[in-house]
Amino acid sequence: MNDEKKVISGQLFIDRWIYSKPESKPNKDGKIVVISMKSCGPLEVYEWGIASDRTFYEKYVWCENDLFEDTSYERKISKESFLEQIEKVEELIKDTDLKDWTYVYDEIVHMIG
Repeated sequence: MNDEKKVISGQLFIDRWIYSKPESKPNKDGKIVVISMKSCGPLEVYEWGIASDRTFYEKYVWCENDLFEDTSYERKISKESFLEQIEKVEELIKDTDLKDWTYVYDEIVHMIG
């Protein structure tokens, strides 16, 4: 993996992955999408967050279903696994100008106790 990081329009680009700013408020489905990363090729999306029932989840969507069988899923994960994902992204952003993301992650960690 090429570790060159670029920040463009508030998103973090690393290799073929694009990371979006974390959310701290629920979306229209009641989910708080804390981590969202998309691949430019093959087209796929990972998401980690807090579901409307306050459980933690990991979601994966394979967007090229006509090429391969559907491998998309959404599953509940432990609080520890969720916090590990936040730590991984915080490590990625520590030397970028995305310091405002850290505040959102801190808010989420504080919120879930």
